[in-house]
Amino acid sequence: MDLQHNLLKLENATFMQGQDSKRKSETNTEEFNSTNPSQIPTAKQYFNTTEILNRQALPLQNHFKKKIQEYFKSTND
Repeated sequence: MDLQHNLLKLENATFMQGQDSKRKSETNTEEFNSTNPSQIPTAKQYFNTTEILNRQALPLQNHFKKKIQEYFKSTND
């Protein structure tokens, strides 16, 4: 009985080993349409003229403000 069980396990193992676990790929047949070239200058103008980032300081508690000031004083010296 034990021998038969081991043979079945080996048979199953060889079957599983023969299977390919990799994903199959498909070639793209459609052509990619790039964006309208007239939009690129508009985007460049937007990024050059508009302030995107909010450059205000974060509202920190006094304890952390002191630690930050001490850190920058020690690194600048």
